[in-house]
Amino acid sequence: MSVVRSEQLEREMIRIGKTLVNQFFVFLKTVQNYDEGHSAINQPVSGIMNTVRDIHRMKEEASIRVHGGYLLLGDTRLKPDAAGFEAFKFVMGEMKKYSIGGVSFAPSVKAEEIGRFAYIFRMVDPIPSPETYQKFCELMKKRSIVGIEIETLAQEEGYEGDFAGMEDSRIKAKRVYFQTVHTVSEVMDSVKVGQTLRLRKAKRVVQGMIDVLLSAETNLQCLCPLPRHRPDDRPEQDNALRTGDGGPFP
Repeated sequence: MSVVRSEQLEREMIRIGKTLVNQFFVFLKTVQNYDEGHSAINQPVSGIMNTVRDIHRMKEEASIRVHGGYLLLGDTRLKPDAAGFEAFKFVMGEMKKYSIGGVSFAPSVKAEEIGRFAYIFRMVDPIPSPETYQKFCELMKKRSIVGIEIETLAQEEGYEGDFAGMEDSRIKAKRVYFQTVHTVSEVMDSVKVGQTLRLRKAKRVVQGMIDVLLSAETNLQCLCPLPRHRPDDRPEQDNALRTGDGGPFP
């Protein structure tokens, strides 16, 4: 790819990324004001669907990620202008409240899934913690949301408010543990139905595990009990995550 074409692609990614962030901002605000099923959410959902299709037609990743105090579309950093600053700040703040570091829309995502996904923000208390992220994942599964994936907030992003400075090695390892189990489950489901594997997210999870291990050798003790994942282990795995039995975190 030529330098000129690469720069043009980056500019287009930044433009469409800002559009997706603004649409997601309007959508979350709308969900706060209207109950599920209200016709007011139809237009915001339609806008997100169109933008997601455009991104996938470009063979790029349709995801909003938090990294280094910025929002990214895939791996492209987005810089808000004055008109979009409020949208960027709100979306980043909402994601951090639920310990979500990334939201990815698959090419197969349906409008109904996007609608059901947004209302989970009203079902879970916004307390930044690994448990909040876990509850969010569980509700996504219960609501049959398979076209949207989330990933946990990277440890360097930290927590906000009263939780700032409270994250010790055990909590960091716990977040990585839940993210790893969730990602492995998604990969197994994708293989089962013959879907294309999304390796970028898996690579980020692996890098997260490496970062945790490098930050302190004692973190290895928290990650060692990760269960072996075989198809017949899934019921036990899911139960362990819900109850704490058989897992490394009581």
